Amino acid sequence: MEKAFFINPESKFIIILDRGHGENTKGKRSPVFDDGFQLIEFNYNKGVEHHLMKQLGRDGTFNFVQLVPEDRDVALWSRNPNYDTSARRIRQVKRKFPQHKMFTLSMHGNGAGVEAASGYEVFTSPTRNFSDDCATILYNHAKMLGLRMRGDWTDGDPDKEARFAMLTKSVTCAALVETGFFTNYNEARLMATPSFQKQVGTNLIGAFYDIRKAYENHYNVKLI
Repeated sequence: MEKAFFINPESKFIIILDRGHGENTKGKRSPVFDDGFQLIEFNYNKGVEHHLMKQLGRDGTFNFVQLVPEDRDVALWSRNPNYDTSARRIRQVKRKFPQHKMFTLSMHGNGAGVEAASGYEVFTSPTRNFSDDCATILYNHAKMLGLRMRGDWTDGDPDKEARFAMLTKSVTCAALVETGFFTNYNEARLMATPSFQKQVGTNLIGAFYDIRKAYENHYNVKLI
């Protein structure tokens, strides 16, 4: 299955987009609220990805890969080398385009055991590397969305650290964003709207411009 959509052959920068969970992934949905409303995380992530890819294609200066075009859930990682996983797909892109610089973004909605939890979070793997610089760019751009910013500044930058497979098993710089809590009624209602999904996508593109420039400065290369 072809998973790549390359817009500009002159560009040497690839954004790998991971949509998160499949439509039937257990637990990745809001409770059924008192008015009968429920938000499934897959539908939200798919909406954000749709607007994001549409705008990236219109921009025309970014290459991007839709890592999981399927609606079903795709495992993140497996020890079995014959088992298709998101992490293995990233490695396939890396092998196919060894001269390109790449950044992986995993997009999610968040959940908590209490409805009051809300806001936006950015995660990287525990080790300090260039992914942290990219995560800070994502965090600073996300402030424009008007959500509560849930940062962790104990190590000098705002991203949180976790050993999520999409972060620890990726062979590229990578970050994971939680762009709102579907267990919070007000945020779930907002996340269900196409206008907010488009707003999140536009916000991420703004961050991608700065991330690409950060890559150029970090690696002393011209990517487009």
